[in-house]
Amino acid sequence: MKLPLDWILQQPIDMEHKEYVLMDYISKIDKNLEEFNLYPDFQELSLHLANLKSISDNLKKIELKTYPEEIDDEILLNNIKYSYISGFTTTELKEIVKIAKKSNEKLRDYFLIAKSIWSIVFESVLIIQKNKKLKITEENYTKGYLQFDYKNNRYLYTYEIGRIDENFSEKKCSFNIINQYDNDFIQNISKDNPLFVAHFDDEFPLEGCLLSIVKRKIINYISQTIKLTELKENSKKEK
Repeated sequence: MKLPLDWILQQPIDMEHKEYVLMDYISKIDKNLEEFNLYPDFQELSLHLANLKSISDNLKKIELKTYPEEIDDEILLNNIKYSYISGFTTTELKEIVKIAKKSNEKLRDYFLIAKSIWSIVFESVLIIQKNKKLKITEENYTKGYLQFDYKNNRYLYTYEIGRIDENFSEKKCSFNIINQYDNDFIQNISKDNPLFVAHFDDEFPLEGCLLSIVKRKIINYISQTIKLTELKENSKKEK
């Protein structure tokens, strides 16, 4: 992380010093958002806001049990641990709460900006299943392929979908690029695996933005497709 979660608890506990630390962090975020680089900043902003609110409301800090494997992985509630702040004087605790409240106000503005940018990019991305004759099911959805054009180049990726945590249903999508392939290869893979084509504005950056959004689009597409199939099958049974 560009800014440790416990930054507010590091010495010195001083409003002026913490404002300097925060402004340095904000300047980095601001530059990234101007260039539409969303991740990992969008994820980190969410964590910092949650931590600052927990500290100001309950004097509890947030810690991650494990850090995300990829910069755009969702962070589940079960991966967050809360613990009371200790080792500070009453005066220091009051100052920490003041710093947390003021910092929360500043970071919230940037979180809302990041959220707006995320929405713009998300709405601009179109995902189409190229081999629509292949029915997506619970048996074949976890692995497939993604193809798209970006800045006059054509890319092909494999994707794999799995659970973020084996105890929860939330899913993640991972990409691996295929560097060498031809039309025959595309035709062969499309017979047995879902093949998606993505369309988007290539003015947005690929890493830290478009690929992260495409991951979520693919998961949404597959989830809705399977649900729709189930609804149709249940409707037929009822008739």
